[in-house]
Amino acid sequence: MVLRVFFISSTGRRDIRKRQIHVFAVLSSWKLEYEPIDVAAPENEKERDFVIESGKKTEDGKIMLPQIFKEEECCGDYLDFLQAIEHEKLQLFLKQITQEEFDALEKSKNGETEQTTEEGEEEKPEGEEDAEKNEDEDETEKKEGEEEETEDGEKEEKTADDEENKEEGDETTKGKQLNSFFDQYIYTLTFEFKICYRGC
Repeated sequence: MVLRVFFISSTGRRDIRKRQIHVFAVLSSWKLEYEPIDVAAPENEKERDFVIESGKKTEDGKIMLPQIFKEEECCGDYLDFLQAIEHEKLQLFLKQITQEEFDALEKSKNGETEQTTEEGEEEKPEGEEDAEKNEDEDETEKKEGEEEETEDGEKEEKTADDEENKEEGDETTKGKQLNSFFDQYIYTLTFEFKICYRGC
């Protein structure tokens, strides 16, 4: 069942020409077969009378082109065409599918969306597990760093104690050496005094 697009080639209105070009471009991009019918052509007088009688009229009773038909049934005018594109109902507007088929497609789309959402929610705990694992690793590294710092502190304290003990040992040895020298000096003086006393 071929679509029929009623248009006018001899119009001076730029907006109507743009609308007609847009309709043809969209139908061609969807690879839909359509028959363009120029109502200004003399040989299409019968078709012109048909669209005037069966086409969608404005509030003041005029026919605005382009008009889109599927066989003998009017689909709508350009404004209806735009709304169908905006609400993703072009196939339904052009009567390529029934309302039941359209509803089934919508349900299928919604089901895929929900499934994608659920998969994303299921993957979320894995991310939380990774975060917890990273936190545990950070805590372990922190503890190891504290232990290393403690060991380094103990080594430094031990080294300081050893140096202090060494200094004390050096001072004691030095004191002993001084005391020994003093004793020897006193002994020598006493001995000399004794000799002098006896000689005198």
